[in-house]
Amino acid sequence: MNTFISVIIPVYNGEKTISKCIESLVHQGYPKDKYEIIIVDNNSRDKTAEIVRKYPIRYIKEEKTQSAYASRNAGMKCAKGDILAFTDSDCVASPDWLRNGIEGFRGANIGCVAGGIECHEPQGYVGRYLCKRKIISQEENPPDMPLPYAKTANAFYARGVFAKIGFFEEKWISGGDADYSWRMQLETKYNIKFCPDAVIFHKHRSTVLSMFNQCVKWGIGYISLYKKYPEKMPKRTLRQTVWVLRRIAYGLMKMILFFFHDKGSMPGEKMEEYLDFIAFTGWEVGRIAGSVKNRVFYI
Repeated sequence: MNTFISVIIPVYNGEKTISKCIESLVHQGYPKDKYEIIIVDNNSRDKTAEIVRKYPIRYIKEEKTQSAYASRNAGMKCAKGDILAFTDSDCVASPDWLRNGIEGFRGANIGCVAGGIECHEPQGYVGRYLCKRKIISQEENPPDMPLPYAKTANAFYARGVFAKIGFFEEKWISGGDADYSWRMQLETKYNIKFCPDAVIFHKHRSTVLSMFNQCVKWGIGYISLYKKYPEKMPKRTLRQTVWVLRRIAYGLMKMILFFFHDKGSMPGEKMEEYLDFIAFTGWEVGRIAGSVKNRVFYI
């Protein structure tokens, strides 16, 4: 296939990663006249703009709404492609990403191709932990998600999907990728196809705080989905709530013992248990914050 593709990348303060991302895109094994690269700057305050302007690509700004989804919408509005390909500024595309991604549309009623997401140069024990846990993966649908979805770190959508369901929920801070895929499946005849050969390498968080904050965002996004799809999302029972509270209490106790007994130095197995607790707690904090923000009762 030589279908024209629009690659859309939102960026916010991405000076450390945007250059590698763009380099991987301008050197794709796909006809140069058959794709465009659109970088959407979401009010960056670093040298992102200076770096991006060195390349022969489209550079636009989304200044009204501070959101990666608003930036993707801005890119979609000016995209020329029959296929809209999404990735992030902290990602590096494999050389045949576009070629393999477009091949995924062979078949009936394929509206979205979800490519493989692998780790890129993990840093420190947090980065290695996130890689081992496959925190960002397209391979398996989370058990509490009623429908499959494509993460926007690596998603190809046919323009026909955009024509039927419109834009992302631009004010969401997370969960918008699931919502977009679900709307496609619920409102149109289109389906999702997983294409593991269309690989994107994602740079994971490298500190405990950044990992925790990311998990909080995911928890908030989950509640946004719960509010929009209450009939499809699983409701938590009292027994499950008690289990969550007990796990957090137990985790806090274990963490205190780790630091007092081992004087802050943990072997690998204990470190993984500690990071599991941090990720789980961030997720639950996000759910609480999302419940307050969305005025939804979900404890």
